[in-house]
Amino acid sequence: MACGHCLGACGLWTSGVHRRNHGPEIQTLIGSDTSEVSQELLETDGFVILRNVVKRDALRCLGHKILRYFDRYEDLPDFFRKELSPTAGGAVELNRIDKLVPGFYDEVLLQMIEERCAAVLRQDVSFTFANAILKPKQHGAPIRPHQDAAYDGQEAAEQGYTVWLPFTDAHIETGTLFYMPGSHKRGPKTHETSAGVRHVTLPDDAELAPAEIPLGGISLHSALTIHGSFPNLSDEPRLALSLRLQPRT
Repeated sequence: MACGHCLGACGLWTSGVHRRNHGPEIQTLIGSDTSEVSQELLETDGFVILRNVVKRDALRCLGHKILRYFDRYEDLPDFFRKELSPTAGGAVELNRIDKLVPGFYDEVLLQMIEERCAAVLRQDVSFTFANAILKPKQHGAPIRPHQDAAYDGQEAAEQGYTVWLPFTDAHIETGTLFYMPGSHKRGPKTHETSAGVRHVTLPDDAELAPAEIPLGGISLHSALTIHGSFPNLSDEPRLALSLRLQPRT
């Protein structure tokens, strides 16, 4: 499906993970709520899905604040604006939304996410920056596979993580993420650049796992984990935050 590659069942999932089948070639994962199992999944697969991390009301409130900036997207300085798809009307990103929304890191839900991730990683961590991504309904072309380390540099490649926070239930039809399990163990990859977007070329038999994330949940992945996202085929826009985490020094 995504980017023309096969989405095969990976067979790497650890006990404590619930699998939902979407057909013979697609298996969507929901991670365990225990930090021990979550850490094991993160180490093995390079990503984990955590449920019930934040309150829905808090999500709705922050979502409204972010959408106000997307409403005046064209009026913002170029620094904040980025098109993620070469297709007209595709996904767009607000770089450094944390610099646009007043008191961004004072939001209680972000503090809750930081604490939950620290428990999984078993180290003190903090957010370094945040981007907001909006995929329009019935379009929102897929985001091609990439490693966040290709954007964040060597330090992030060695130590960094990304939190992905959707503002709706995230599944294949709404343009959720897909991951290449275990890819973080293979180190940084050479990325190509097309229309300002970096991406890696995957073999045709690459096994990719869609991530189904219930509202109020998050995904956490290594900066070296290869991932992308599906197009949004639903009748509603899909808003999400991408938040970088680094160990506190």
